[in-house]
Amino acid sequence: ELACQRQLYLHVQLRGDEVFEGKANSLILRKKVEYLLVESNEGTRELRLDHIISFSNPEIGTIVIEHSSL
Repeated sequence: ELACQRQLYLHVQLRGDEVFEGKANSLILRKKVEYLLVESNEGTRELRLDHIISFSNPEIGTIVIEHSSL
C-alpha cells in the first residue's frame, strides 16, 4: 500500500524467476484475489500478490514475501 501511495518504481521478482519493473499504481481485489497494478513502458500489468516473491525500491529497501502453504 505504501508503494502505491507514493507511486514508487519497483523491481518485482515473481514466481518462475520472472522479473518486472514499473511504478506501483494501486491494489485491486478481483474474485477474492489481490493484484498489484504496475505501470511500465509496456502498459499496466496486474501482478497477483501471491505470485510476488520480493520487491524493492531504494526508498524502502527489499521486501521478501513469505507465502504460507495452505
